[in-house]
Amino acid sequence: MEKRKETIKTFILLFLVVSSIFLTLSIVGNKSDYELLGLTNSKQEEQAKEKLKTNSLNLLSPNIIVKENKENREEPPMENAIIKASSVHGVKDKHIIKDIMRQISESEIVATRIRTKSINDILDKSKVYYSLNYNYLADTISSQFIYSGDYNQSNSLSFDTVIIPDNTKNIIYLYKSNSDTYMQIEFNTDIYNYVESWFNVKSEIYSKYIVDGKRKIYVKEIISNYYKDEYSAKNVEINNVAQNIFSNSNNIKISNLDSNTKEATDGYSILREKATEITYINPSNIIRTSNNNSQDEVEIQSISANFLLTGYVPDLDYTPTSIKNNKIEYSEVYQEGLVFSNDIISNISVQVNKEGVYTVSYPKIIRDTQISSTKMNVFSVENIDAVLNYLFNNVDLSLVEDVDLGYDKKYDKTNNKLIYTPTWYIKYNGKYIQLEDINEKVKKGEL
Repeated sequence: MEKRKETIKTFILLFLVVSSIFLTLSIVGNKSDYELLGLTNSKQEEQAKEKLKTNSLNLLSPNIIVKENKENREEPPMENAIIKASSVHGVKDKHIIKDIMRQISESEIVATRIRTKSINDILDKSKVYYSLNYNYLADTISSQFIYSGDYNQSNSLSFDTVIIPDNTKNIIYLYKSNSDTYMQIEFNTDIYNYVESWFNVKSEIYSKYIVDGKRKIYVKEIISNYYKDEYSAKNVEINNVAQNIFSNSNNIKISNLDSNTKEATDGYSILREKATEITYINPSNIIRTSNNNSQDEVEIQSISANFLLTGYVPDLDYTPTSIKNNKIEYSEVYQEGLVFSNDIISNISVQVNKEGVYTVSYPKIIRDTQISSTKMNVFSVENIDAVLNYLFNNVDLSLVEDVDLGYDKKYDKTNNKLIYTPTWYIKYNGKYIQLEDINEKVKKGEL
């Protein structure tokens, strides 16, 4: 009997030991699963953050950064004239601008504040300041990553200029021209001297022109050589776009509508691929479009940017070149110039309403690896003086909005390559037109 009791005790003890070991192993195993899940979520968050960072810099960086010295003399502007106001140090190369903006975005912020005062109160106290200029109004919410980084701020303000003055080197100011409101962002580091260090190495001299007494145009003063560049062409895969846009990436269905058209859907929205473009369509927003009035530039830009930043943007540089009729066009930027093409879809076009984005047109064919760079004859591209003299003598200057040494992009389908050729473009009455096409219109009496 006593022996039987000992056997039972031994069995119970063994059972408890085994149970304890099993429980310990289960906890350790589950802990590994939880840790793995945590690592997976952390990795996904980092990937989403990196995508937001890349898309923000590619899409929302300023068009040019210039160094303004108030002690330098400027020629006064005049109506119905093109005046060279001054020469300034500037940076227009998008890669350099993005490097500068990346560092600003990674700097720690102390505080942000919106003030109802004229920006002249700040400018009057400085001798030298850096001016980050946009061609269109941006807003502090959609461009939050660039100027606020991880700092959680909800202040909304539209702006087209950012200044970094020499007297408050750790504060930048965002404002809209001719407004009496600005946002100031205070950092815990010296932003002015950081930008200064870049300018000491990378800046070039630009002529600052004033057209018709009000519009500023910056053109590089010394262009010693022009180059025609060739790149291999790359086809964007519709599945890659779908994975970035559709929230439920596990439920994507891809089908061929015909030999030239492919379609992807997550059950709610549609991606449609044709020869040179991929189009996003949100049917529910299209249905409501007829009930929406036109929106202002800032609303259009903000709705569009918020969609693109968290979705898909080709890994190239873009900038807004047109906003009208609830539609915004982002043109490709190559080096310092805008890119236009008559051969293929080259820009990103977004249509919005108060419900959100309802269509987006993306380029399907984009540049990949550079094949060659060929030096052009110096006389193959007009110099800026000849361009401005022609405009002064032949067109209505009140309709001249910009002058840009951009690039005409051709697609060589046979050899699957893209060719970038430097060409002057004039933004005239809201649209960018090649200088030679302006000339043809003038001859025909169409301008």
